[in-house]
Amino acid sequence: MDQKAVCLKSIDKKYPVLSGSSTAVHLGEFWALKGINLEIERGTTLGVIGRNGAGKTTLLHIISGVLSPTGGAKQVNGNVMGLFNLGVGFQDELSGRENIFLNGAILGAERREIDANLDKILEFSELGRFIDMPLGSYSQGMRLRLGFSIIANLDFDVFVIDEVLAVGDALFTNKCLERFMDFKRTGKTLILTTQAMDFIERLCDEVILLDHGHILFKGEAALAVDKYRFLLSNEKFFVGPSQKEPDLVKRTKRWADNTSDWGKTFGGKEVNIKEVELIGKNGVKTNQIKSQEPLTVKVHYEARHRIKNVHFGVAIFRSDGVYCYGPNTEFDGHKIPALEQGKGSFKLSYGKVLLAPGAYKISVAIWDKNEAFAFDYHYGFYDLTVTGADHNNGSLVDVPFKIGAVGMKQRLAFLFNRNSVVKDRVDLTVLGPGFGARIDTPGCSIAALNILASNGRVKESFVTNEKVCFQIEFSFGENARTNTKTLWFGIFRDDGVYCQDVQAPFTARREVTIEFPRLPLLPGGYCVSAGVWDSSRRKFLTCHHGLYPFRMVFDKQDHGTVYLDHSWDGEGIKR
Repeated sequence: MDQKAVCLKSIDKKYPVLSGSSTAVHLGEFWALKGINLEIERGTTLGVIGRNGAGKTTLLHIISGVLSPTGGAKQVNGNVMGLFNLGVGFQDELSGRENIFLNGAILGAERREIDANLDKILEFSELGRFIDMPLGSYSQGMRLRLGFSIIANLDFDVFVIDEVLAVGDALFTNKCLERFMDFKRTGKTLILTTQAMDFIERLCDEVILLDHGHILFKGEAALAVDKYRFLLSNEKFFVGPSQKEPDLVKRTKRWADNTSDWGKTFGGKEVNIKEVELIGKNGVKTNQIKSQEPLTVKVHYEARHRIKNVHFGVAIFRSDGVYCYGPNTEFDGHKIPALEQGKGSFKLSYGKVLLAPGAYKISVAIWDKNEAFAFDYHYGFYDLTVTGADHNNGSLVDVPFKIGAVGMKQRLAFLFNRNSVVKDRVDLTVLGPGFGARIDTPGCSIAALNILASNGRVKESFVTNEKVCFQIEFSFGENARTNTKTLWFGIFRDDGVYCQDVQAPFTARREVTIEFPRLPLLPGGYCVSAGVWDSSRRKFLTCHHGLYPFRMVFDKQDHGTVYLDHSWDGEGIKR
């Protein structure tokens, strides 16, 4: 027994079942655990899974000493610490710093241990000046950060964790995962239960499956999770195969999580990203390309040991945090069964980077199979500059388009391809910060704006990369003079981000069509603006701003705003 971290022999736990009346009557007994025999080696991470009521929490409470068993023998070698509620005993009127000492005392830590680890706790929590503010002013995420930071920086031999693994934003969750991996590497014994099967498969050396107080299985994590899912599926009433078609994706992730964390790395470090190369046109290494030029991101890594079920991801963000595009091998259907121990590389190649000129950040990550926890994540770590014609309006993308016009007596061929040179750029600041502006003058107004599919019919929803035409009908008053004016057309996300800018010389055409042979915007809501700009008077003759909504959907998952044609290559990627 002395060689084990935990040893349980024939552990039982029963509770009396009482009636709910004021004069409680004993109705029987409920066995939460029955005949549990379990040995846990030192330095092992053991997962405990099962349905609600299976006995998981009872088992962890007995190991940590919160509960005593009804029968059987238990031995735990070393200092055991149980984490069942983050921030137990927190007091809102006390500061975060004062709550560190209060919570630490409740967890059984002595004052000198807390003093010795105070700087580590403060640094890990990332709460900065908020640490001396009353806890009542904290958000829930900040409270979770503080609670986990305390427990993660105290000394123990055996750490028991029950359903408290979601501790705030995704980046902090990965930071917590890194700390768990540190515990494993330093020989700590971890025993945890959670419904996050990604975490179980990623972290645990062994897993036990509990059901109705009995151990049904003890062994490899992936096999235990499969048995658990089979158990869940067999409990459901079978009503025949579903005939429902797969739902189209209607919205994607559109912003970076926290730009203040750009330049940092996260992850358990079972795989280390060693070098990232940005390769432009003609195979030249560079962090500067022109809009619509190709780009390859090549990533060199080293795996400490064989890693199963991984995927690669690369994301581009604009400097203000707008999520441009973030494909990964899982979304794209490339299965990577395992990375072998040692060095390897992968690359993502974009055919054309359809981004407007500006400053961008690139993230590179190697994830677990469901992108729950990173093996290594370089967040906003690499700079990319896109050059080209300066639009001056802050648009995000530069998608190829064509402009056509209809005259009074004849239809003209498409006049322009992409943005034409205009003498004076449109000043969008005159529209103010929000949508809804409608400007019409006696000399010029917009009579209608229709959004058309390739068959010429009006539509409100389009699939990413579908052909879309925007037809603008103008009305002119007598003696209208528009031959020195500028046509402006813009596509905005429904949160105000300016996506596509179109500007061209404008003459008195009754109808103008702006055609996108492929509109690669990713799922979500968008709206259209259009107008005629008088550069001499610095005003719009007509402008309808954000008055024409439409939606984009997609049949595949993706992150960001614009789909960029791309391909993957590298070790383990199956085509």
